[in-house]
Amino acid sequence: MTPINYPSLTIAALIGLSIGSFINVIVYRLPLILQAMYENEYLEFTNQDPTPLPQNKSKKFNLFLPQSHCPHCKNTIPWWLNIPLLSFISLHGCCHKCAKPISWRYPVTEAVCSIVTVYIVIHCGINWQTLIILLFTWFLLTLIFIDIECYLLPDQITLNLLWAGLLVNISAYHLTSPEDAIIGAFIGYTSLWLIAKIFQLLRGYTGMGHGDFKLFAALGGWLGWQTLPLILFISCLTGVTFGITVILWKKQNFEQPIPFGPHLAIAGWVTLLWGQYFKAFMF
Repeated sequence: MTPINYPSLTIAALIGLSIGSFINVIVYRLPLILQAMYENEYLEFTNQDPTPLPQNKSKKFNLFLPQSHCPHCKNTIPWWLNIPLLSFISLHGCCHKCAKPISWRYPVTEAVCSIVTVYIVIHCGINWQTLIILLFTWFLLTLIFIDIECYLLPDQITLNLLWAGLLVNISAYHLTSPEDAIIGAFIGYTSLWLIAKIFQLLRGYTGMGHGDFKLFAALGGWLGWQTLPLILFISCLTGVTFGITVILWKKQNFEQPIPFGPHLAIAGWVTLLWGQYFKAFMF
């Protein structure tokens, strides 16, 4: 294992900021791309002309093109004003052209990604398995911020996370055995699906989306079926605590939807890093 020193941690922090910046791109663009794709599929099914992608009627729109731009005035952001975290601070949180406020999600995502990247390097050392854990963490952060903003857990991320976990666990850097990973993926999906069906029968409406089932399956595929009860316990505990806090603070009713994906993702990450301590405390 490579020794950890301040230059290594500085590099980890910068990598975390850069990855956080790219996560922001995904969080903003992927839902727009998916929305346009679904709308076009509907229009094609009904024999209507497809519409161009949102925000961009003449150019290619994907995760890499066009260059970063203000969502309000659509002006391109030059690279020297697109430096993670620093640009937000230097611009006082406003667009350099239209002076409209920049969402706080951008600096928060970059800062959180940088902090957890540094923490994982400190906690796990510098080795190949650390890189795998970082990839797992970055996937989860992307899902967390998309679900918070759009109430969506895209298949393009959850299913890739699931397959990545299964592939990792047949490699030399596995986190659990291949058998436990496969069983974990199966139980993860079916258990939440069953809970959601029972809830629907009792309450008459759906209380959980299929994206949550797939995310839980992905966590089982990464960490094994043995971790699923702990993940579900932590996610329910944080979800209920957060939900009650929001209801009391904002005076919302109990029917107000709250995304469950972030709680599953955080619980999975916590279980990976500190699961043994929770099990020792609980059992």
